[in-house]
Amino acid sequence: MKIASLLGSVLAALVVAFAARSVPAQEAMRVAIPLFPTVAFPVLVGADKGFFQKEGLTIEPIRINSAPTTYQALISGDVHAVVGAPTGLLPSNLQGADIVSVGSWDNLVPYVWVTREKITDHS
Repeated sequence: MKIASLLGSVLAALVVAFAARSVPAQEAMRVAIPLFPTVAFPVLVGADKGFFQKEGLTIEPIRINSAPTTYQALISGDVHAVVGAPTGLLPSNLQGADIVSVGSWDNLVPYVWVTREKITDHS
Protein backbone atom coordinates (compact mmCIF):
# COMPACT_ATOMS: atom_id res chain seq x y z
CA MET A 1 0.00 0.00 0.00
CA LYS A 2 2.84 2.38 0.86
CA ILE A 3 4.57 1.61 -2.47
CA ALA A 4 1.36 2.23 -4.41
CA SER A 5 0.92 5.58 -2.69
CA LEU A 6 4.55 6.46 -3.39
CA LEU A 7 4.29 5.52 -7.06
CA GLY A 8 1.06 7.51 -7.29
CA SER A 9 2.87 10.56 -5.93
CA VAL A 10 5.72 10.09 -8.40
CA LEU A 11 3.27 9.75 -11.27
CA ALA A 12 1.41 12.88 -10.18
CA ALA A 13 4.70 14.81 -9.93
CA LEU A 14 5.70 13.71 -13.44
CA VAL A 15 2.31 14.69 -14.87
CA VAL A 16 2.52 18.13 -13.22
CA ALA A 17 6.10 18.55 -14.43
CA PHE A 18 5.06 17.86 -18.01
CA ALA A 19 1.92 20.01 -17.99
CA ALA A 20 3.86 23.10 -19.08
CA ARG A 21 6.02 21.19 -21.57
CA SER A 22 3.78 18.54 -23.06
CA VAL A 23 5.12 15.47 -24.82
CA PRO A 24 3.31 14.08 -27.87
CA ALA A 25 1.20 11.03 -27.01
CA GLN A 26 3.38 8.48 -28.81
CA GLU A 27 6.74 9.90 -27.69
CA ALA A 28 8.47 8.35 -24.71
CA MET A 29 9.14 10.64 -21.77
CA ARG A 30 12.90 10.48 -21.32
CA VAL A 31 13.67 10.55 -17.59
CA ALA A 32 17.31 11.03 -16.54
CA ILE A 33 18.46 8.90 -13.62
CA PRO A 34 21.77 9.33 -11.78
CA LEU A 35 24.45 6.64 -11.64
CA PHE A 36 23.37 5.45 -8.17
CA PRO A 37 19.62 5.29 -8.72
CA THR A 38 18.36 4.85 -5.15
CA VAL A 39 16.25 8.00 -5.49
CA ALA A 40 14.88 6.73 -8.80
CA PHE A 41 13.71 3.30 -7.66
CA PRO A 42 10.01 4.34 -7.73
CA VAL A 43 10.35 5.43 -11.37
CA LEU A 44 12.30 2.30 -12.32
CA VAL A 45 9.83 -0.02 -10.59
CA GLY A 46 6.86 1.87 -12.04
CA ALA A 47 8.27 1.61 -15.55
CA ASP A 48 9.20 -2.06 -15.10
CA LYS A 49 5.78 -3.04 -13.69
CA GLY A 50 3.85 -1.06 -16.31
CA PHE A 51 2.27 1.47 -13.92
CA PHE A 52 3.05 4.39 -16.23
CA GLN A 53 1.96 2.49 -19.35
CA LYS A 54 -1.38 1.78 -17.64
CA GLU A 55 -1.88 5.56 -17.40
CA GLY A 56 -0.97 6.06 -21.06
CA LEU A 57 2.61 7.22 -20.39
CA THR A 58 5.74 5.70 -21.86
CA ILE A 59 8.76 6.29 -19.62
CA GLU A 60 12.29 5.80 -20.95
CA PRO A 61 14.79 5.83 -18.06
CA ILE A 62 18.18 7.22 -19.16
CA ARG A 63 21.17 6.44 -16.90
CA ILE A 64 23.65 9.32 -16.61
CA ASN A 65 26.95 9.14 -14.71
CA SER A 66 26.80 12.35 -12.62
CA ALA A 67 24.25 14.71 -11.08
CA PRO A 68 25.56 17.84 -12.83
CA THR A 69 25.47 16.08 -16.20
CA THR A 70 21.95 14.85 -15.44
CA TYR A 71 20.71 18.41 -14.98
CA GLN A 72 22.66 19.63 -18.02
CA ALA A 73 20.74 17.05 -20.06
CA LEU A 74 17.49 18.51 -18.72
CA ILE A 75 18.51 22.11 -19.45
CA SER A 76 19.57 21.24 -23.01
CA GLY A 77 16.29 19.41 -23.68
CA ASP A 78 17.87 15.97 -24.17
CA VAL A 79 15.57 14.58 -21.45
CA HIS A 80 12.10 15.64 -20.32
CA ALA A 81 12.58 15.14 -16.56
CA VAL A 82 15.18 14.25 -13.94
CA VAL A 83 14.88 12.09 -10.86
CA GLY A 84 17.80 12.80 -8.59
CA ALA A 85 19.44 14.63 -5.74
CA PRO A 86 19.63 18.42 -5.57
CA THR A 87 23.42 18.40 -5.98
CA GLY A 88 23.01 19.43 -9.61
CA LEU A 89 19.72 21.31 -9.30
CA LEU A 90 20.84 23.97 -6.84
CA PRO A 91 23.99 25.11 -8.70
CA SER A 92 22.00 25.15 -11.96
CA ASN A 93 19.35 27.38 -10.39
CA LEU A 94 22.00 29.69 -8.95
CA GLN A 95 23.46 30.06 -12.45
CA GLY A 96 20.07 31.08 -13.83
CA ALA A 97 18.76 27.82 -15.32
CA ASP A 98 15.00 27.79 -15.80
CA ILE A 99 14.26 24.52 -13.97
CA VAL A 100 12.22 23.76 -10.86
CA SER A 101 11.93 20.98 -8.34
CA VAL A 102 8.45 19.47 -8.32
CA GLY A 103 8.74 17.45 -5.13
CA SER A 104 10.37 14.73 -3.13
CA TRP A 105 9.27 11.45 -1.63
CA ASP A 106 11.87 11.67 1.15
CA ASN A 107 11.62 14.18 3.96
CA LEU A 108 15.00 13.10 5.32
CA VAL A 109 18.19 11.51 4.11
CA PRO A 110 17.68 7.75 4.54
CA TYR A 111 21.30 6.94 5.39
CA VAL A 112 23.09 6.00 8.59
CA TRP A 113 26.59 7.01 9.60
CA VAL A 114 28.44 4.04 11.09
CA THR A 115 31.87 4.39 12.69
CA ARG A 116 34.28 2.41 14.75
CA GLU A 117 33.74 2.46 18.49
CA LYS A 118 36.76 4.77 19.11
CA ILE A 119 35.40 7.61 16.97
CA THR A 120 33.16 9.81 19.09
CA ASP A 121 33.36 13.19 17.35
CA HIS A 122 32.86 14.04 13.68
CA SER A 123 34.89 17.28 13.66
